[in-house]
Amino acid sequence: MILKSIQRLRVELSAERGPKPQVKLDRILVPIDFSECSSNALHLALAMAIRSGADLTLVHGISMPVTATSDAMLHTDPLAALVAGSQVQLDEIANEIEAWVASEKYPEIKVTTEVRKGFASDEILLSAKECEADFIVMGTTGAGLVKGFLLGSTASQVLHKSKIPVLIVPENATFSDIEKVVFATDMIHNDLDCLEDLVRFTKIFGAKLEVVHVLPPNSELSIKKLDTFSKIFSEANDKHKTVVKLFESHDPNIVSAIQQYLEVEEADTVAMLTHNRGFFEKLLHQSLTEKMAHRTQVPLLALHEGD
Repeated sequence: MILKSIQRLRVELSAERGPKPQVKLDRILVPIDFSECSSNALHLALAMAIRSGADLTLVHGISMPVTATSDAMLHTDPLAALVAGSQVQLDEIANEIEAWVASEKYPEIKVTTEVRKGFASDEILLSAKECEADFIVMGTTGAGLVKGFLLGSTASQVLHKSKIPVLIVPENATFSDIEKVVFATDMIHNDLDCLEDLVRFTKIFGAKLEVVHVLPPNSELSIKKLDTFSKIFSEANDKHKTVVKLFESHDPNIVSAIQQYLEVEEADTVAMLTHNRGFFEKLLHQSLTEKMAHRTQVPLLALHEGD
């Protein structure tokens, strides 16, 4: 599973554009449940690690009680057996990654593993705190960008409770490279709190940053406020071009409007501030009531106030 996924990185990382981004991360945490979905997230996390010099921590959580179902299991501890089996699988993945990185002559990446018992979201957050991770990269299932992680309670809990950036990778997302990151903003002061981590993420990939505000018809936004935002983002992202745009949409559903923008602009990742109550909670609420036939399948970078 993992080898098939990471083999694609050989081509994707062989032709990096321009000078390598000068961003150094210490550690990226990747929750693993041995599915294709988590494999897809690991694929993107490994690309981040190679570009930033970060080490990886792979964590698997066991939260369901295990009961004996056979005569053989009656004489063993089923939970202990499950933990041991999961640890073997994680170690195999770690060894596979380290061997592949060495064979491709990339700088060494140390991959550590751990199996934790408890509620999955709590254990992921505890693990991230203990290993002092810079980012959490995790997969999610579901029909689309927002709907998927809402239905996946683990990802939803991690996204809202994490103190560090969380990159949510949809199950069907295809990763070739991240060239354009779109930050969807309500243009309020709190959005600037996440600026450092937002810019750091774009520089890992040498990506272009677009800051977009969805503007309903007939609404007013002062030119002074737009100029202020544009200046702040451009100065923070001094070595990479930042574009601040207004996107006027007649669609009352902000989810649809943002996804329309992502598709038109061919964005690779969308970033949002999760603690922006007026904007993000409205987004989450609408995503529950609107069942869209098609949703844009791009990773979501969830940033937090005070990151």
